[in-house]
Amino acid sequence: MIFSFNWVDTVDKLKRELALGLNFLSFEDNFNCFTVRNKKIKAGQVGVITNKLETKPSKYVIVDQLGGSVVARTEDNPWTPRQIFLKNYGTEDVTVSIVFFK
Repeated sequence: MIFSFNWVDTVDKLKRELALGLNFLSFEDNFNCFTVRNKKIKAGQVGVITNKLETKPSKYVIVDQLGGSVVARTEDNPWTPRQIFLKNYGTEDVTVSIVFFK
């Protein structure tokens, strides 16, 4: 987020500029995280994702999903600082968007 403070010369103007800018923050602006968009995972398969955090994520949230299968972590494929694995436990292919948090 980039703010322009050139015109700010009063506290009221500062509050207005900050309020406008802060309303448009994303997860990436607020947290140490990254988003994977439209990852396709075939039915019964494990999807491999490059880990951009360079440390094992502590949490993840599926923010969008197309397809009726369950996608989750698996004990068979532990996460590493380089790769993340999610399994499609269903019988239908899915496309997911996921936010991974440090």
